[in-house]
Amino acid sequence: MLAEAPDTHQHQQLGKKQLVADQRILVQSAQTAQDKNEVIKMSAKLIFPQEIEVWYVLPQIRKKIALRMVSKGLQQKEVAKIMGITPAAVCQYKTDKRAKEDFFDEDMNKELEKAVTKIIKNNKALAEEIIGLTKMAKEKGIICKLYKDKCALKGLEKNCPYCCKHKEEK
Repeated sequence: MLAEAPDTHQHQQLGKKQLVADQRILVQSAQTAQDKNEVIKMSAKLIFPQEIEVWYVLPQIRKKIALRMVSKGLQQKEVAKIMGITPAAVCQYKTDKRAKEDFFDEDMNKELEKAVTKIIKNNKALAEEIIGLTKMAKEKGIICKLYKDKCALKGLEKNCPYCCKHKEEK
């Protein structure tokens, strides 16, 4: 029997809690109020593009796949089993309690449709299809855009260092 995949929402919360804990330690070690403010500003920027991928991109891709499979007539319990998540996670996807950042454009939705068809035909294709959609999000600059909006590059003119191929939006 396969072990159930860990809940990404829990991982996201743990990651944020760790960041807050690390920030608290740095703030306590700062000597002056100005130092403390600087530490808070800097530590808020210590998020890597890979974390954006884990916290925002992968959950949205899983959500889209799960919801599309349900819309094609699969039961939530069956979708959960195929994806290695709980039926409650599928329910939370349906009620928008998880993965609220929707970055899918028309091209991504077309690829999603193909991916879901492949997954329904062969459940073992799930990982490969998720990787493909993640790669597409990276190539389209979606991860860079999320990274720029959420952390270190907020308000800067440069591109995300994670994906140097991404060109500025027109």
